[in-house]
Amino acid sequence: MRAFSVAIMLFLAAVVPAASDDACPAHVVEPGDTLGNVALRYYGTRAQVKLLHDRNRNIIGPDLNRISPGQRLLLPCDDDSGLLSDAADIDAVEKPDPAAASSGEHVVSASFDDAAGTGAAVGETEEQVQDEAPSNVLTILAGGPFPPFAGEDLPGGGMIVELLEMVLQVSGETDYTLGFVNDRDAALDFVLPKGGFGLALPWVFPDCGAEVLEARDASLCKEFVASDGFYEFVTEFYARADSEFSSVVLPGGLTDTRLCRPQGHPLKDLVASGLLPGRLTLVQAADPEACLRALDAGEVDVASMDAAVTRALVDRIEIRNPIVVLENLTVVDRLRVLALRGDPESDERMTRINAGLQVLSEDGRWFGIVSRHLRGDRAKVN
Repeated sequence: MRAFSVAIMLFLAAVVPAASDDACPAHVVEPGDTLGNVALRYYGTRAQVKLLHDRNRNIIGPDLNRISPGQRLLLPCDDDSGLLSDAADIDAVEKPDPAAASSGEHVVSASFDDAAGTGAAVGETEEQVQDEAPSNVLTILAGGPFPPFAGEDLPGGGMIVELLEMVLQVSGETDYTLGFVNDRDAALDFVLPKGGFGLALPWVFPDCGAEVLEARDASLCKEFVASDGFYEFVTEFYARADSEFSSVVLPGGLTDTRLCRPQGHPLKDLVASGLLPGRLTLVQAADPEACLRALDAGEVDVASMDAAVTRALVDRIEIRNPIVVLENLTVVDRLRVLALRGDPESDERMTRINAGLQVLSEDGRWFGIVSRHLRGDRAKVN
């Protein structure tokens, strides 16, 4: 197996008409800025990142992930742009702290658009391809950081990555390359659909047989096929027992709370319930432990993350204040491996992956790998 790192280059060719340069305001890029955060600040949503990129392509270049301090970005301000004209409205959208962005600490934002790519932070070194993957070798894309499930700095690349590698070993597919990318949405929206990778993980996949599907779920079902579940991903919500939020039974009860989710954790349930964007303050911590400690310290009102991860943390770190589960808010999903629909090898490969996963479940290796990652053990067992 060969490992490599990936830099996503998004080549978008659309040209958007805009008002004259003199008529529109501008933003000077500062350390810690991303194009997504600039869009969030001035338009109230990261969905306008493409509009910003198209208007400033001559400054930014073809890769919207790369903006540099000191660049002067023009802000399209025609009637359809959605530019916030009131300075108070602009200031109400909290700007990320550059120090936090560079240190890996959690960043607070007033709203979040889960479907929009946000780009890499200014000053971040571009990841270089260390070992180019041959075209005839299976290429695997792991989206992270998503501790403890996937991440270049995690033991074994994370729980789901290690499970997949063991599954491939069981199924006899040992000639593959593994790459990591830190923009999970961009991986799904731009890289895998273009045929750049054979498998992607770990993702929550919708029930494609449902009578009604949201637009993004329908797109996922159209573009990809999914494996059986590698891990039952149970999202729970936690509050301190002495908190006014300890008895919340409906999602609406979380309105105006400070809610902590670890980075990489899906936000789909918060969007579906109408809490995002804008009805709560989302704190995205570096890992689940940071969320739990923030809740214990009263820095956030609610923490939300995987149930098994939380219970393993409670067993090994000191929590000073009693914490309760808001049981009515629990959401159950499964983390899966995806492949491009229409690829002649996808169906056959998924059959082998599912069979290998069954073998690991029956012989105990699945339990051993999962338990070790939940305990936070740093060593990978080969």
